[in-house]
Amino acid sequence: MTGRERAPIDEIGEFLVSVAEGSKGDILLFAELDYGVIGASIFVDKGNYLKYVDFLEMDGRFSDAVFELWEAQKTKDRWAEIEYFIHEGRFEIRYIYAEEVGDEPYRLERREAVLRRYFGDKPAVYPPPPDDIHTYKL
Repeated sequence: MTGRERAPIDEIGEFLVSVAEGSKGDILLFAELDYGVIGASIFVDKGNYLKYVDFLEMDGRFSDAVFELWEAQKTKDRWAEIEYFIHEGRFEIRYIYAEEVGDEPYRLERREAVLRRYFGDKPAVYPPPPDDIHTYKL
C-alpha cells in the first residue's frame, strides 16, 4: 500500500465507524466506481439485523475519499468495486476488477451476494422511501 492510498483508506474507515453510531457490530462498505460515478451501500451489523446507511446522506468528503483511493491506482485498469469490511476494530479490503465482475448480474444482486458472504442470512433493513418519490406508468 502506498502513502497515497493510506490516507483515503484511513479516512474511509473513520467515516464508516462514525456512521455506526457507537455500534460494536461489523461494518461493510460495498461500492462500485467508474469515472465520475459512485454507487455505494453501507451496512452496520446491529445484532439481529443489518442497518443500511445511505451514503448519499453522508458528508461529501466520504465519496471524495473513495474516489481519491480509486484514483491513487497507478495502473490503467482500476478496480471496479471495493468491499471494505471492519470486524472487531480491524479492516480488510477487497478490490474487484472489471474482468472479475464480467457479465455478472445487476449490481443489487451482486450486493446481496456480498452481504451473504459477510453476514450470512441476516436480514438487511432499509429506510422507507421518501414521501416525494414520483411513480410513472409506462
